[in-house]
Amino acid sequence: MALTIQVKYDAKYFDDLQKDLKSDLPRTLRFFGALFDRRSKAEARKHSKGGRFWASIANSITTDASNDNVSVGAVHYAAGHKHTGGTISAPGSGPGSRNSQNLTIPIDEEAKGKNVNDFRSEDLLFLKSRKGNKIIFKKMADGEIKPLYVLKKAVYQRPEPWFPYEYAEKDLDKAIIENLRIVQDGK
Repeated sequence: MALTIQVKYDAKYFDDLQKDLKSDLPRTLRFFGALFDRRSKAEARKHSKGGRFWASIANSITTDASNDNVSVGAVHYAAGHKHTGGTISAPGSGPGSRNSQNLTIPIDEEAKGKNVNDFRSEDLLFLKSRKGNKIIFKKMADGEIKPLYVLKKAVYQRPEPWFPYEYAEKDLDKAIIENLRIVQDGK
C-alpha cells in the first residue's frame, strides 16, 4: 500500500496571497515538495534498526510537481502497511516474499534484521515447542542450541506511523514564506 500527500492549487487559499506569489505558485509547490520529501525520508530512516528495510522505504519516496499541484509519496510495497499496521500472513505477495508457508519471526537479537538464509552455513534445527510452535534453532559450538526464529502462519504488526502527514501544513507555510522572501528580495 502506497502513501501519498498531494497539495493542489486552491483559489480560496491562494487568492488571499500576493499576486506575485500566485504567479510563482509552481516554485512554491516545488519547494514544498522538496521540504516534505526530505522530511519523509528522514522519518522513514529514523525507524531503521540497522537493516536495509527502512532505507528502501525512504528511497521509494518520490515527488512529482506540476504548475498547480505537487505529490509526495512512498511507493514501497510495505510503506502503507508499516504506517497503519495490520495482519501479515504466509505465503506473502510482496517482492520479498519467497512463497514460504510460514513467516520467520526473529526471537533472538542475532536473528533481527537477518533472513534465515543468512544462517545457511550454520547448523540449524527445526523443532516444535510444547505449545506446538515451530522454532528454528542454531546449534552452538558447545552443543547447546539457541532459538533464532519462531514460524507463524500470520501475525499482527503494530502500526509504526512514520509518514509525516502532520507536518504538511507547516511545510506548506514554510514554502509560502520562503517564496514570499524570494519575491520581496526580487530574485
